[in-house]
Amino acid sequence: MIFGNTAQLAVECVLTPPRTHHMFGRVCMYVGGRQLGDFSAVVALGGPVDFFRRSLTFARQHTDEIFLNKTSAEIIPLVYGFLYENSDDSLVDQVALERRYRKFVLMPNGCESFDGEFALLVDDRHGQRFIHKWGAEIQEILLPEAYYELVISEFLSWVDGLKHFAE
Repeated sequence: MIFGNTAQLAVECVLTPPRTHHMFGRVCMYVGGRQLGDFSAVVALGGPVDFFRRSLTFARQHTDEIFLNKTSAEIIPLVYGFLYENSDDSLVDQVALERRYRKFVLMPNGCESFDGEFALLVDDRHGQRFIHKWGAEIQEILLPEAYYELVISEFLSWVDGLKHFAE
């Protein structure tokens, strides 16, 4: 099933026959027509589902004054540095940076399907900026306001309706 519009933002998920009480399948995202994630990998879907569900807790909170007037090429290394390259900072400073900037990170999310991906969501007055590092290239697509939340909510509603996931 595809949730959303692959030319803008979408989640695709296909279930595989259950092997245990956990749900398995293939999952990826499409952003601006590009596929993010390894759709060929069969994974336990609990990881990406939980991450997507947690990401909705930050709805309308993807703003920070530090991003004003910054390009996507400036934002990606800034957030990456704050979260992953701050080992010289005190533990208190590291925790503060984690609390302030983790909410922007959509990938990595601890799921095999999205290994190696790095993507952020930043809200501004024009809509939602989905910023993704694609190898050495940085891609940005502007989504309508709350579009990310709409797509993810549709996906999660489908998942929640599946019998095996409710068990």
